[in-house]
Amino acid sequence: MSRKCAATLSFPKTWNQWVQVSDVLGRVVGSYRNINSNQFTIPSASIQKGVYLIKILNSEGRVYTFKLQR
Repeated sequence: MSRKCAATLSFPKTWNQWVQVSDVLGRVVGSYRNINSNQFTIPSASIQKGVYLIKILNSEGRVYTFKLQR
């Protein structure tokens, strides 16, 4: 059985990362900590169709924000 994914994020290098997924109203719909990889897949069960903001915080304290439309 294959697992569907909402999005796969790729990072330039491996950091201990934190990823937060919020809807356009600011409600957190997914929060993932201690991602020790240069790639992370957001499970499709976490989000429905719509527009989301993806916030990534790496271990160097840098914050990156992206828009995801599903």
